[in-house]
Amino acid sequence: MADKKKGLSFNMNLTQENMKKTESDVDILILQRFKELVQQSNCFDEYISHDKKIFKIMQKNVDFKLEDFETISELGRGASGRVFKVKHKETGKFYAKKEIRINDDEMFQKQLIWEIKTLFSCNSPHIVQYYCAFYTECMLHLILEYMDMGTLDTILKKTKQVSEPILIYTTYQIIKGIHYLHKDLKIIHRDLKPGNILVNSEGEIKISDLGICGKVNGTMDQKNTFVGTTIYMSPERLNGDSYTMKTDIWSVGLLLIEFSEGKHPIQASNNFFEVLNNIIDFKIPPLKNINSPEFTNFIEICLKSDQNERADITQLLEHPFLRKIKGKTAQLKPFFVNWMKVVEK
Repeated sequence: MADKKKGLSFNMNLTQENMKKTESDVDILILQRFKELVQQSNCFDEYISHDKKIFKIMQKNVDFKLEDFETISELGRGASGRVFKVKHKETGKFYAKKEIRINDDEMFQKQLIWEIKTLFSCNSPHIVQYYCAFYTECMLHLILEYMDMGTLDTILKKTKQVSEPILIYTTYQIIKGIHYLHKDLKIIHRDLKPGNILVNSEGEIKISDLGICGKVNGTMDQKNTFVGTTIYMSPERLNGDSYTMKTDIWSVGLLLIEFSEGKHPIQASNNFFEVLNNIIDFKIPPLKNINSPEFTNFIEICLKSDQNERADITQLLEHPFLRKIKGKTAQLKPFFVNWMKVVEK
């Protein structure tokens, strides 16, 4: 009986050892493949460990090491990974660190590399700033700008109503960010929602999470992929039709109603077909809080069911609703900052 137990124990040890070897082999394969893709994409920076298992990817005007950062707290988590507030030990400055677990899916790896390249190429005060990325132990670490007031979603939970000046200021910053994505980078965000709009105590409002953006060659090019948050999706995307940059405009319309009225205009549901019907049959509800003719029209041209009739980003930027703020953003910024302080209380 004792011999049987010894044999069983020996076999279990072998199995555990083989599992460890298998996991280690997979890790090495992921490392090698991801490193190859990074090098092919001209993103590779340099190794920062003797065993060549940690390397930097596309540093932007900084000289950081992963160990330079101390984790302070977790800011949030989602399907793709977690985000932490971190402090640079030498300077004491705060950053956001996004951690994404890398698997052996080549398309997923290519998408991550594309996100890094997109973030690296961004040069807009309306997009969250990227600094660098590190690969270590099947984990990608992105060092990003820290926005200390969190997301628009967080602010929405603390306040039920906003004034028109606050709405105009917020809308203008968001539209400027989308204009940069559409016109300068030629990309569709595809997941515009309050949770992807970040705010800081300086009164800056920036678009984040470019991980599922879609690249197009021009404003008339169309996409067919299905990614993003369902309740903010345009009818054409939910229908599985081809879509253009104007899919982002639909999302903006819903986001602004939610911000101005304190709730999303479409009822959330776990039933996809129910959400699909609600969006396809969507009618703009009466705007109770802010219903000026300019804002009402702005929302109407964002939420045309037919994307061919929907406004594009240039039309929105030139709309009378936003014309009110042109040349006055510096004046409105302190007003917005003070409003946030009141909301925080």
